[in-house]
Amino acid sequence: MVLNRVSPFNSVQRKSIFMLLCCHVFLLIAFYQQQPLMVYGVAAVAVFWRYFVAIGRWFLPGFWLRLVFVVLAIAAVINANFRWGSLDQFIMLLLFALSFKLLETKHRRDAHVYIFISFLVIASRLLYDQHFLTVLYCLLTLWLLLTTLVTLNVNNQQVSLTLFSAKKSAAIALQALPVMMVFYLIIPRIPPLWSIPNLSSQQTSGLGDTIDSATMSLLGQSSDVAFRIDFSVQVPKRSDRYWRGMVLEDFDGRRWTINKNLHRVLPKGGVTKTTTEKSLYRVTIEPTFQPYIYAQRGSFSSTATIKQSSAKLLFRDSDISQRFAYDVTPPGVEADAAKEFSDILLANRQLPSNNPRTIDYGRQLAERYAGQTGNIVQHIVDKFNREDYYYTLQAPEVNTDHSVDRFLFDSRQGYCSHYAGAFVLLMRAAGVPARVVGGYQGGELNSDGTLVVRQYDAHAWAEIWQQDRGWVRVDPTAAIAPERVSQGAMEMLRQRNEFLAGGLSEVIGLANSNWFRQLDRQYDAFNHRWNTWILNFDGQQQVRILEKLLGEINPLRIVLFILFAIVLATLLALLPAILRYRPAGKTQRAQSHFDRLLRLMSWLGQPILPAEGEYDYCCRMALEFPSLRLHFISFADSYQRCIYGQQDSELVVVNTQLKQLRYAMVKLTLKRFWQRIVPAK
Repeated sequence: MVLNRVSPFNSVQRKSIFMLLCCHVFLLIAFYQQQPLMVYGVAAVAVFWRYFVAIGRWFLPGFWLRLVFVVLAIAAVINANFRWGSLDQFIMLLLFALSFKLLETKHRRDAHVYIFISFLVIASRLLYDQHFLTVLYCLLTLWLLLTTLVTLNVNNQQVSLTLFSAKKSAAIALQALPVMMVFYLIIPRIPPLWSIPNLSSQQTSGLGDTIDSATMSLLGQSSDVAFRIDFSVQVPKRSDRYWRGMVLEDFDGRRWTINKNLHRVLPKGGVTKTTTEKSLYRVTIEPTFQPYIYAQRGSFSSTATIKQSSAKLLFRDSDISQRFAYDVTPPGVEADAAKEFSDILLANRQLPSNNPRTIDYGRQLAERYAGQTGNIVQHIVDKFNREDYYYTLQAPEVNTDHSVDRFLFDSRQGYCSHYAGAFVLLMRAAGVPARVVGGYQGGELNSDGTLVVRQYDAHAWAEIWQQDRGWVRVDPTAAIAPERVSQGAMEMLRQRNEFLAGGLSEVIGLANSNWFRQLDRQYDAFNHRWNTWILNFDGQQQVRILEKLLGEINPLRIVLFILFAIVLATLLALLPAILRYRPAGKTQRAQSHFDRLLRLMSWLGQPILPAEGEYDYCCRMALEFPSLRLHFISFADSYQRCIYGQQDSELVVVNTQLKQLRYAMVKLTLKRFWQRIVPAK
């Protein structure tokens, strides 16, 4: 079976149509939950319509009907719940175009256009995410498209057409693999010259600039990964896993907000380090579209794009729009660690004009304990612990500017942001500077030693100012729900039957089985390595790998490395032929000599006739060219003895006589040509 030269206007065979329909289904499945339901409805209509056309029951839609479809599709794209001009709209338009192309596919040219558009569409799926299973599915779809493309260009009368096409497409992909891997290793990792606009359909979860009564409740229902941490030192115990990301110092009665103008940016060299510069851990954070970086208090980062503020927070100079890795170094000590600017302390004493009962209660505590900050803190913590307060993600919704009053004195039900917010407001009312801190607490160790922090680990706690110690962490949640800190958010919520982030596996009880947890952790660990070594492959990793492979990196070794990849790809391409190679026997070699003679004679206008044998052909040529009669008869006799005889020496005779015959034939042809252009005198 060989590839054919076919006209682009030849009709597409039924088997190829069925394969195109399978490709269309695979493409649409790839965009599950990424595109509106209208896209799948149109695709289903196109697939069923084209199927009934292929089996001869329906006809392809006419021009006017296709025009109506196009107008309706454009209207659907305009009215879709996407940002105008976003990539989602263009992908939606491409999917519509692909479905409509299926409805007008009659010729091979149409099928080729469909497949080439499909290559672009399946590549655009990776704009949403690049998880390993997603990439694997895209590669499977790509292989199916290549198989369909091969099917369009082979002899459709063969029985094993699909199997041949699948093997051929797999061979094509494998032959390109060595070159792709080498170029992946050697192409310089430079920052992009432009950026791709964010997809409006990407739903990112995480902490933002504000924390209100609904923020933590929503995050508590999400099991999405927030970030992963690879430690180069001992993993801190669970009660010390506080990952700070932001401080929230403005309160309007309902929500706490970041004051972005309050804190200064510390210079990189303005910190006195008390420990070595070796990295403590490396954090790989998922896209948040926020600039906030999570680390333990006072930590620094050697990553160039990360800065530190006077609030001991790390932040990036731009939003995190893609997976990002950074190193965290040990905490340092500033010369004025126990000091703070007066405007910052003043801002953290500010009281809102609402929540009067909470403010009065705080002032009563100040009078009762006469400025003894430790006693005030202990009184509030004991109040949460001894009275009938309850930690729950299903707290009653509060739509009022007196949210703290309602929580503290009425409902007494809430989660970390409720307790942290109420604590901070009470401390401010007592005259102690205080602020809410947002971040994550906890994390689960994976099978590869990586600490995985998920969105349901989001947490809020408080920091109060003490003159001799600076800002000190106080976690009111530990008083009302100590298992939140000691066991983690997932176990605590499971004990309270409030864990909603497990999805279907949690509902059917599968998440409680040890084997399922182990399998999930193994996959998560593999996915993390995939992210580290493939998706986050940067210039430093590239240099380290090339140094291991090549030693010294120079242009000559790079060129030799590329040539090695090309040679390896060529060997892979020739491998099937090498494995199938068998030395030609005497009969086959004799036949090849006769074929060489036939090619020469056919070029001179003397092809072999149908049903004419080799000996008869030579006899006819002897009559056609009398001057070469002996050459043709001798060649025919030697050819016959070589085919039917037992002596291999006749093959040498055939080869010698063939050379003499070809030389004499060319000489005779040139002589006749000369006689035609130069008439005899």
